[in-house]
Amino acid sequence: MRASKTHKGRYLLCRILTVPILTSGMTMVVEDQDGRVEHLSLYNLDLHGVSNGPDLDTLFPQGAVLVIREPTYQTEPRDTSKFVIRVESPTDYHFLPPQHPLTRAVRWATPAPVKPRPASSDYKALGNGYFAEKKDLLAVKAYSDGLDATDDPALRLVLALNRAIARVRVGAFVSACRDSSDVIALLSDGVSGPPRAVEKAMLRRAKALEGARLLTRACEEYRRITIFEPDNEEAKAARSRIEGMLEASRTGQYDWLHLRSLDLPATWRNGTLNVADFFGPIKVAAIEGRKGGRGIVATRNIKAGELLLVEKAFAFGLDASSKGYDLGTDLVLSASRIGLIAAVVSKIQDDPACAKLVYSLYAGPKFAPLGTTPLGAYQDRDVPFDDAAPVPFADIERIQNIAIYSGVELTQFELVGSPAPTGLWLGGSHFNHDCMPNAAVRHQGDVMIVRARSPIKAGAEVFISHHNQNPGIDRQKALFAAHFPDGCPCDHCRISGGDAAEHLAKVAALVGEGSEWAKVKAELVATDYKDPRVAERALKVYRRDLPKVEAAYPRGHGPIKPDLFRPLQDVAELVPDEEAIQLNIRAFASVGAEFKYSANDIDVVSTPVVYGDMTMSCMMTVAYLHGRLHRHAGEHAWFKAAAKMCHAIEGYDYDAFCKRSVEVVATLGLERLVEACRPVVQL
Repeated sequence: MRASKTHKGRYLLCRILTVPILTSGMTMVVEDQDGRVEHLSLYNLDLHGVSNGPDLDTLFPQGAVLVIREPTYQTEPRDTSKFVIRVESPTDYHFLPPQHPLTRAVRWATPAPVKPRPASSDYKALGNGYFAEKKDLLAVKAYSDGLDATDDPALRLVLALNRAIARVRVGAFVSACRDSSDVIALLSDGVSGPPRAVEKAMLRRAKALEGARLLTRACEEYRRITIFEPDNEEAKAARSRIEGMLEASRTGQYDWLHLRSLDLPATWRNGTLNVADFFGPIKVAAIEGRKGGRGIVATRNIKAGELLLVEKAFAFGLDASSKGYDLGTDLVLSASRIGLIAAVVSKIQDDPACAKLVYSLYAGPKFAPLGTTPLGAYQDRDVPFDDAAPVPFADIERIQNIAIYSGVELTQFELVGSPAPTGLWLGGSHFNHDCMPNAAVRHQGDVMIVRARSPIKAGAEVFISHHNQNPGIDRQKALFAAHFPDGCPCDHCRISGGDAAEHLAKVAALVGEGSEWAKVKAELVATDYKDPRVAERALKVYRRDLPKVEAAYPRGHGPIKPDLFRPLQDVAELVPDEEAIQLNIRAFASVGAEFKYSANDIDVVSTPVVYGDMTMSCMMTVAYLHGRLHRHAGEHAWFKAAAKMCHAIEGYDYDAFCKRSVEVVATLGLERLVEACRPVVQL
């Protein structure tokens, strides 16, 4: 998976002889000037969907000359009798154009494998053709080859202008900014360009600035465009959109319902869930005994439901050609984690200045973090575009460990029906884990949202759970294999961890698949809860086994017992209304939801550790039960409390709560409460 190296100024000059083959890496045959032939394997490439075939052959053409920095010569993993030149990072090799002095001076021992492309080739037309087909990586290469092949300022201007928008589409935003800035500089020097060249270059630079998360600079660039072109609707709309994003970043007031409606696999695959980052009353602080020696602490007293962080992922890994095996950690890496490594390397290749932000993250016991980066440093970074681009270098071994120890693999629960991606958040990665945390994390697309789950005192550490819902003991061990090989060290697990497997086995035997509980529940569902004999038999089983489920928890476990939540709900469906209310209240306590009761009012003190959506629905059920008992004060109080819980969990105002709850409200017949319980001041 990786090969350590130290750069000492050594380089290998070689020429590609064969077409490339993409498997877990990309392999081809190369030769040096003396005619010695070796296999070359390149890893951690972000190819934007390009696979084996003519397009890949175009990106790595036969006859192309490569210079490789500090090549590693090692045995192949599956056949130790064969050796291969292994390059772990795209920053460790570079194509030399035919016009380069070194390429012209070198003499090869064998004839060229293919006839080179004529110097008179129309690279602009070639790139435009690829761009029209949405083969953007190939378009970037065509425009780059054209820039290498010409000194004509007017042609260079057009090629750089076209490459800028192609680079925007492949996510090379900082490079696109440099291209756009070069075009503007050429135009300022009097070089003739196509119609509206200034406006096009500025618009492309604005788009690139937005993609690079430099939103304030992007907004200013869009404003300048409207000075040149007052009727430019695209620039006006973009400026308005970014102003709204920046306002949300300042206030923490986002359109949560709209964001949730966009949280679909197609959205996060296209990277269109755009928000500006928000950092609340928290900071990164040194904490002795923590992995990496740091964590997130509160800078003031925090109430349940307060927004602590909204952050778009620095990089997001979706797919890779195969899983990888990491020799350093003895872990099999998922395809999305391999994809994350490639995405991070690609980011650093485009924007070398961001490397120090990445290298400050926890990378396991072998690598001490390189400095501490404050929250928000990425969006506040200074990226000069007029200077020559710095030479990128991706420390691949460190990046791989950062992906393992700081990358967050989203679960199948969050993205049903889609492969789980892995993201890297520069700020959010600093939260340490607790199975019963004081803050709750939610991922919407590639955006991490963290809210306080319970009150947090100033100076106290803020924890999130790095797994969602009840992952099961095997899933939990897999998630924590790198971080906690000896088991989770949080307070909850220290108390009950030794009995966790036994506890889960007891619960599964009582209420899991194949249990008598599950069988009678299936009969209830099959009869639509209308057969009194089935209901009587089920209730008898429920009452017998419910105490056993609670007793499955070890002594001293504490009040939060998530495995009780669903059984308590099952019993509540079959008992008289008064008892059902009390069982629901017990269920809320079992998942950590706490309330403060006063005359005709219920305030939320803590939100649930798990089952947040179900808790809100059950709170409306309690309102319904109070209504059936003609206790209208309780009915109103619990409906309002459900709205407050929704605000604390998801940030929704009252109208958004009513929209998301329309089906539950209709099922329970609570429509009349929507207006009756409307607050005078919005949540």
